[in-house]
Amino acid sequence: MTSASESRVVAWLDLKICIVRSKPLTGSTKLALLQMQIILINSEDTMTNEQDTGKAWMSELSDGQQLVVWSFRRWLSGQQSWSTVWNEFAVRFGAERARPILQSFVGLVEAIRSGARRAVHYHQPCCPCVGADEALVTSMVGAAQAGRQDLVRTYALEMVQDPMADALVERALDLAAALADRGVDVPHQREWKRFSGAQPSLHDGQGEKATLH
Repeated sequence: MTSASESRVVAWLDLKICIVRSKPLTGSTKLALLQMQIILINSEDTMTNEQDTGKAWMSELSDGQQLVVWSFRRWLSGQQSWSTVWNEFAVRFGAERARPILQSFVGLVEAIRSGARRAVHYHQPCCPCVGADEALVTSMVGAAQAGRQDLVRTYALEMVQDPMADALVERALDLAAALADRGVDVPHQREWKRFSGAQPSLHDGQGEKATLH
């Protein structure tokens, strides 16, 4: 049985660490890294903040913003990742306190799924860049915490069709309140740097989801 401290370490590694490599890894090292669910990024394909300061980067977000983006990525990546989101919430908040946060988060994602006006774009969980839809979701939660329901609805209409906007606004308010109750601050960020990868289009599909990279 995995101890609580071991679970905390695995969750922290899964959430926070990207390894940039320039040399081939041995088979045993690769296996060990995969077992820890660390995503490997080739250094020649990845730019650091110093190399490209125009992009929006995960490292520039607050802890609360990072949690929203990471959870959004994980949940959209498939059912095999849902337990990882739950484990992270349980480690952070304790199982009992984590449940209403997870319920609110799932409600928000499902509102987006059911009413999406186009394909929803997201990055791999450990990607250092921030995508446009990831920024929209974070801004929605941040605006909700700031009491700007008008802006929450504006952001919602960027993602879902009008009949579903009210439901998405309600879910964003629920998640914002649940996080605030646990002391998680999600700053409202209206201005973002340019985003990495393809940008969402109103004509690229309805109710679908697509990974940028």
